[in-house]
Amino acid sequence: MTTDPDAEPMPPFAARYLTHLWRGGYLWGVAGFAALQLIFGREPAAVLYGALVTLALLAVVAAFNLRRLERLATFRPRDVGVGETIDDHLPVSAVTAPDALQSARDAGVLWTATLVLATAGLSWGWVAILGFEPAGPAEFAAFVAVIVGSVAYLILAPSIVIALIIRARNAGILAHRPGALVLTGWFGLEDVITTGNLLRRLTSTPQPWWRARVRSFETVVADGEGIAFWRGGAHPIRQYLLPWDQVGPVAMTIVGVGSSPSPSGIAVNARLPEEDQGWAHVEFIPTRTSMLLAFPYTSPDKVSAFARAIEARRPYRTGFFRGASLEEWRTDIEGSLREGDLDEPALEDLLDELRLRREQQTAATAWVPAMLADSREDAGRIDEARALRAEADAWSRR
Repeated sequence: MTTDPDAEPMPPFAARYLTHLWRGGYLWGVAGFAALQLIFGREPAAVLYGALVTLALLAVVAAFNLRRLERLATFRPRDVGVGETIDDHLPVSAVTAPDALQSARDAGVLWTATLVLATAGLSWGWVAILGFEPAGPAEFAAFVAVIVGSVAYLILAPSIVIALIIRARNAGILAHRPGALVLTGWFGLEDVITTGNLLRRLTSTPQPWWRARVRSFETVVADGEGIAFWRGGAHPIRQYLLPWDQVGPVAMTIVGVGSSPSPSGIAVNARLPEEDQGWAHVEFIPTRTSMLLAFPYTSPDKVSAFARAIEARRPYRTGFFRGASLEEWRTDIEGSLREGDLDEPALEDLLDELRLRREQQTAATAWVPAMLADSREDAGRIDEARALRAEADAWSRR
């Protein structure tokens, strides 16, 4: 899967697949199914047959998930072209447009009228079918139509109501914060309390833990102040704010958001308060700001564009890189090197940041490409190491 000639060869797919099948806990599902069947007194032959069927189904799921995870691990984002911004790579269905306030009001009137008419029609339909005589073809067709319509109503009506609330919230926020990036994030079902209490701790918000939870669909706003999390409807309320000085890297990652249909999401790394020290990360999956908001984005290319668009709102500050000073970055990276596990992604991240800031490319920062060159040399990637050393020497002479 890798195109790097200097990289270590990847094990065969069969070996990777068996490792994933074991470590992913799929076999525990088979064992649990078999144990449950034995408890209820099923015959051993029936238990064995059921276990084999379950194993076959989970084996297919495991193969599918492994492919998705491997594609995510080797994903490289598209470059931003000349005359483009990273916002041009965002899907239209995700971003709240400047004219969204009027659009949200119009959509609210239209969909509210639709729901009222659907409710009235289904109510009349149920009254009608309950009064039918023994069913003929016409009565049976009407009965089926009412049942199908009722099921569709129960599925779609809540999504429409939630979408109208979120669209009104997002439009209201953008109306008062022009230029901000206003997105809708999926925070899961069972993770809302955990995430809310983490944000309460990160922001030192004085409220009890049972009121700290975020909503499953929370609005995420990135602007010059930082990254904020909003709730509410037409009159939105800012629940939490992470100022940029506290925010570390914002990147696409494999997320642990519960009930997630996608392995890729966004992790916002943030510094814990001084009394706690260290870092924590808030995870969410960007989703559509439309009637399809229940279907978060699964494409790594789109999710990566969201992360980079959030980063693009970070104000420039000399000597300060993604929530930490240059000295703090060096201390953390050298600490990982002493432990025998150099944090190469962090080092590459810092180098990319410095390459965008020519005034910061000095002897004081030359250790960044030099340390990465040592790592490349140890891995046998001589050409990369040579180029990085030349870059470090050029910075040292400035």
